[in-house]
Amino acid sequence: MFLFQETYYVTPGLQDVIDQRVRSLHENHAFNPKFMATDWMKYLGDETTYLAFRLWRDQDVTYDEAQTAWMAEYNRTRPPDAFTAPPDIEYFWQIHQFGKGGGAGFLVCADLRIGGGSPAMTLEDELREQLRDAEGFQEYRLYRFMGGENRFMRTEFWQDQASATAFWRHEDRREYMSRLTLVSPRGVPRMRHYAVLHQLGDASVT
Repeated sequence: MFLFQETYYVTPGLQDVIDQRVRSLHENHAFNPKFMATDWMKYLGDETTYLAFRLWRDQDVTYDEAQTAWMAEYNRTRPPDAFTAPPDIEYFWQIHQFGKGGGAGFLVCADLRIGGGSPAMTLEDELREQLRDAEGFQEYRLYRFMGGENRFMRTEFWQDQASATAFWRHEDRREYMSRLTLVSPRGVPRMRHYAVLHQLGDASVT
């Protein structure tokens, strides 16, 4: 499956406006036959950065007449000062997924730079097994960046921030990170945290 990822840099004071607009955009996308899932998150590092995941069955997405007209109106009515910078757009393929989609409250997102056959990837397999049994865990996804074979993105959806924090602060995770450091010449994952605002669909591979 194909992931269209978009990072928004929202003008202060327009956060609620953009939040409602993106929710409506995702609800419109859900009528497309190639739609799989959307996720809408707010970065916890500042007040104005947001992240959207739009997951499709494949990269070749087209819109029917009604959807095209709706999106034209959506773009026409966008406030001219909506954003402080152009959005960052990146493309990924989903390569792993498990767990229950929808209804999450918190996202841990990690940027990984590891080779497919490296010991670091073996440790990623180990982490997946640990996540399956974690209290408050909901869904895991792993994506490969289109354009960089050694770049991956891990997404962990949790019921709440407290559950994710308890998992990552456990002594087993410290031991895991110590082992990962030894086999990761490109560096350890860069972690980012988000509040999950809205989810639609199912990212399960079908």
